Amino acid sequence: MRKTTEERIAQAQEERQQLDNRIKQLKQTHNAEERKKRTNRLCKRHGYIEKHLPDIIGLTDEQFEKFIGTTLLTTFTRRKLDGIMTQTAESTETTEPILDETSISATEIGETTTSESEGTTL
Repeated sequence: MRKTTEERIAQAQEERQQLDNRIKQLKQTHNAEERKKRTNRLCKRHGYIEKHLPDIIGLTDEQFEKFIGTTLLTTFTRRKLDGIMTQTAESTETTEPILDETSISATEIGETTTSESEGTTL
């Protein structure tokens, strides 16, 4: 027996609803995966900071935020990050470390460690 036009419309609407639900489910899965990646990245990076600066473990959240603001939010670190991003964009297959401890001179640090927000030298 052949379906009527109304029955075919109802079937198509049901199929559309199923596809909409599937899309919603896939978006939720994608968002969950992205949250996991972000959490993993944040944990790794904070772990790296604590590995090299173990004294920060005892800081309160406010003290840590102030520390980051006065040490990382400087002209010097902005230039270094811009350089890394430029180098990464030019060559995605780098065999040498992009930034290591020997690539920062004491002169560079002394010139740019003044916190612009508080006007204090570290």
